Amino acid sequence: MGAYRTITLMLKGYAVGKGTDIEGYFKIQNRDIKGYDHEKNHFEISFRGLNEDAQPYFTLIHFTSNLNGNMNCTLDDVITTIDLNRNYGITEVIGKRVYGSSEEVQFFGHMLGLLKEAFPALFTQTLTIKGNKSYVQMREHLLGYPEDFKQLFRQKLEEKDTRRAHGAYIFDTLTSRINPEDWGQSETIILRKSIGKGKWDYQPPHPDM
Repeated sequence: MGAYRTITLMLKGYAVGKGTDIEGYFKIQNRDIKGYDHEKNHFEISFRGLNEDAQPYFTLIHFTSNLNGNMNCTLDDVITTIDLNRNYGITEVIGKRVYGSSEEVQFFGHMLGLLKEAFPALFTQTLTIKGNKSYVQMREHLLGYPEDFKQLFRQKLEEKDTRRAHGAYIFDTLTSRINPEDWGQSETIILRKSIGKGKWDYQPPHPDM
């Protein structure tokens, strides 16, 4: 996924009611962004992938919200998790995301702004899960989510309480289009390899890219 292209970002969220507010996570469905900054240095923003032991890791955004859909989340709420066991879906939280470049900080800052803007409408139109849904049906969908959250989600399903402040939520996938200039990528060049020369040259991207 090129840095100078418009990015279609996909977020999938789950949450639980905690009496006076709700708490949950959005998982980034995209894999990565690769590109070059204004000084022509290569950078990569990874969202999902494999570590050396071929265990899948995920980038999640932790958030809280009141019952009006006013969301709280900051750059410190972006975390990384890893699934230690694919068969049982045991997840470990590695910690807060470490931002390796100014491009990452700009990108995530813009992304969180879009999420906060879109969340009130998303929350308003989302009902709590009906009481006939079991955790076994949900377990595979919750891969990558922290263990304590998965257990709380399971508890909410077992209680079968569908009140807004007490039930469990599955949000529709939130899709946002992010333009290059929205996060500081104002250049209109991309790198591509010259045919047969083994050197890098610069060409303007196709208008549809």
